[in-house]
Amino acid sequence: MVDALRQQGIAVTPRTTAGAADATRLTADALAVGVDLVIVHGGDGTVNEAIQPLVGTPTPLAVWPSGTSNVLARELGLPGSLDLMARVIATGALRRVPVGRAGERYFLLMAGVGLDADMLRSVHPGLKRLTGEGAYWMAGLRQLTDWNPVPFLVETESGRHRATFAVVANAASYGGGLRFAPEASMDDDLLDLCLFDSTERHRFARYLAAAFSGSHLGLPGVTYVKAR
Repeated sequence: MVDALRQQGIAVTPRTTAGAADATRLTADALAVGVDLVIVHGGDGTVNEAIQPLVGTPTPLAVWPSGTSNVLARELGLPGSLDLMARVIATGALRRVPVGRAGERYFLLMAGVGLDADMLRSVHPGLKRLTGEGAYWMAGLRQLTDWNPVPFLVETESGRHRATFAVVANAASYGGGLRFAPEASMDDDLLDLCLFDSTERHRFARYLAAAFSGSHLGLPGVTYVKAR
């Protein structure tokens, strides 16, 4: 990868992550010395760590996908080959996108409340290394049997909405081929909220199956709103 970039005339100083939050620290260090560009070679989790100190700065981010799911790379239509990706970075074409914020953390893709938040927390790192996206599906199936839905309120410009599971999306793509927010776009300044209101766990299996095609939006207990 480094050689491919250098062949495009890009001077690269590689740094390697070894654990959680390393990408945040390394990006902050790069900003402190005034780099022109931060390139992240990793998956969506590594990208999320790297953007934390980048948001609000003039330094651009380039994503070189190499992770479990690479939802962001699919959303942006990035190529998979080394040579093509190196050329994309070398062209220097910029795309400005809005970001969301959950608490003190920024996100490019989505934030979840309820089912997917519990599911992600339960993913086993070792299984993830072995099976990739399969680890997320296994964790999700466990949550469908063990999860205890807790109702909460979501407040937007359009009013208050009750839910037990919410996806707050800045992009249409979601892991595993799911599209909870098919109308979401990284080119507008809106977040798309897909809200599910049910305490019956078995209904979520139907929601998930329908979310592959977007037909979940017509099911009872599903609300879709846009918000700033």
